[in-house]
Amino acid sequence: MQDRVDVVFYATFPGKYIANDIGMDNLKVSDFHLTIQLYLHLNKRHASLLPVLEQQLIAMKADGSFDSILADYGVVRSR
Repeated sequence: MQDRVDVVFYATFPGKYIANDIGMDNLKVSDFHLTIQLYLHLNKRHASLLPVLEQQLIAMKADGSFDSILADYGVVRSR
C-alpha cells in the first residue's frame, strides 16, 4: 500500500493499527470525525452463548487481556 495510495478513509484506531502493522510511518490523521452508534447483535438461535460471552468478557477485563487488545488499537479505557 505504501507509495500507491494518497488518501484512505478508515476508522481511526483500526486504521492506525493497520498502518503500524504494514510499516507506514508517515501516517497523518484528519481532524474530521464521523460518529455513529454501533450495536452488537446476537441471533436468538445463539442466545445460549450470551452467558459464555459475558463470562469471557469479565475474565478478559480481570486478567488485563481486554485492555491489552484495546491498547493495540491505541485505546485507553477509562476506569
